[in-house]
Amino acid sequence: MSNHHPCSNTAALSNKLRRLELVVILLLSVNACLLFSAFRGPLNDIVRARGFAVVDADGKECARLANTEEGTMLQLLDRKGSTRLTVSFDTRTQEPAIGIIAADGRPLCGMMELDGEGAITVLGSGGLVGLTAQKGIPCVTLTGLDDKGRANFSLRPEGPWIEMTNKAGDKVLAMGVNDNTKGTAILMKDDSGALRTGFQVMPQHSALYLCDARGKQRVSLMHTLASDRGSVEVRNADGSPVFQAP
Repeated sequence: MSNHHPCSNTAALSNKLRRLELVVILLLSVNACLLFSAFRGPLNDIVRARGFAVVDADGKECARLANTEEGTMLQLLDRKGSTRLTVSFDTRTQEPAIGIIAADGRPLCGMMELDGEGAITVLGSGGLVGLTAQKGIPCVTLTGLDDKGRANFSLRPEGPWIEMTNKAGDKVLAMGVNDNTKGTAILMKDDSGALRTGFQVMPQHSALYLCDARGKQRVSLMHTLASDRGSVEVRNADGSPVFQAP
């Protein structure tokens, strides 16, 4: 008959189970360290791919980054999957661009490089507003839905200049600082483009001109600063003076 008490057997079994648990925990810890080291490994500085897609918790695409023959583009999508913002680089023209798009697909705003100069466009229901720098001259252009410029505001070396056109694209009004005369001017034309009225203030004199349908000057009123005298001249259709005062 054995002298071991049943309680001592239970205690011994409990001790063995504890030692087994410690061994299992140790093995799991070592395995976790090995796996972590394996995944950590040497980091790759570059990931190469033709495209990437970012999805939400439901698997819907939120963004795309892709490269095509035309260039590289990043697209941000709304909940319906419509593109709302694009950032692109055209490899053909070597020009970057940013575009904001409405939910119905209409372009709303764009920022781009054109011929080495920056450009911003804003499209509304009635036309387009463009901010550009043409040959280094900042310019704001208002364009109708027919893609014809209707107004142009530019900052030239000598000062600001404004031009307005009709629906046919003919310039009917121009005003600002004239680069040639170094003075201010207001020029009004008819639908055919002929100058009908002109007003100029130059360093030495100011003048008002009235022209016929051919753009020929017929009446002029002038004030000369040096003599502080005014004059009036009327010409016939051939351009010959028919009245002068004084």
